[in-house]
Amino acid sequence: SDGGATWSAKVRVNDDPPGFDNALPEIEVDPSGRLHAAWYDRRDDPVCGTRAHTYWTFSDDGGGSFAPARAVSSQASTWQFVGTGIPNIGDHLALEANGNQVLVLWADTRDGLPNVYGARIEPDPTGTVVGGFAAELAAGGAVRLRWWVREAAGLRGFRVLRYEGRAGEFTPLQAEYQPAGRAGEYVMEDRSVVAGALYQYQLEVSWSSGAVEWEGPVEVQVPGLAWRGLGLQATPNPFTEQVELQLAGLGGSQAWVGVYDVAGHLVARPRPGPLGGDTMSMVWDGRDRQGRPVPVGVYLVEARAGFQRVVTRLVRIR
Repeated sequence: SDGGATWSAKVRVNDDPPGFDNALPEIEVDPSGRLHAAWYDRRDDPVCGTRAHTYWTFSDDGGGSFAPARAVSSQASTWQFVGTGIPNIGDHLALEANGNQVLVLWADTRDGLPNVYGARIEPDPTGTVVGGFAAELAAGGAVRLRWWVREAAGLRGFRVLRYEGRAGEFTPLQAEYQPAGRAGEYVMEDRSVVAGALYQYQLEVSWSSGAVEWEGPVEVQVPGLAWRGLGLQATPNPFTEQVELQLAGLGGSQAWVGVYDVAGHLVARPRPGPLGGDTMSMVWDGRDRQGRPVPVGVYLVEARAGFQRVVTRLVRIR
């Protein structure tokens, strides 16, 4: 506030554990003076850290402190997408206040191509202590439920309720209430879902006074065949001139396939063949994106379909 002569103390905005890279933050102030921040966050991909969710948080005290961050994207993807003749499209994220609403737009490659996804956020009023209830697909055949708590005082606990389809009666997933002993993010997983089914979820918030509030409902469509697991096979391997890549367990999803060298640079994008229900095959001719034969050595093939990812190793010999 004095032309740069002095600066306020730094405040960390992202609240994920150490070891994850976050990138490309945007900030915005809405008409009420609330400060909003959004960024790409890799906390939900602990194995490799290549996929990111778009996270959002806000501050009601001018940036002195921030509410627990939450994902506004329903599925993680990589924004570092490089295709033939296409530059890296990932360094884009937009955040805009529109009255009481906040609009977030981000680069997303969940469908195998660069696309723009967005979310409209209506932040909870300052007095609301529980919010951000969301449901998303999780690896291993589960649905992950998330919500966050600004202040735990006076809260008894939570129960998640569910029904299958678009109409029905909510029933609790657990008989007992999950205790509300802290502020921050709460996460639980529903592993009783059935492949191909549609589910509605609702969060029951119980207060020590006996009052009950509700968050949701939110909806999740479980893929039909994806729970069998994405599989990738290369034949022959090692190879000399060309190799056939066979994908299984797609669950009807389109696949994105890339070949990388051991330094992590994208070498080639084999063209996917026709999708035959749960399987797909394609041939890589051993050439890079400029049509030049690649040298002998070790290469990594990454395949992504839906929310699944698999990597296998290739060896080219003379």
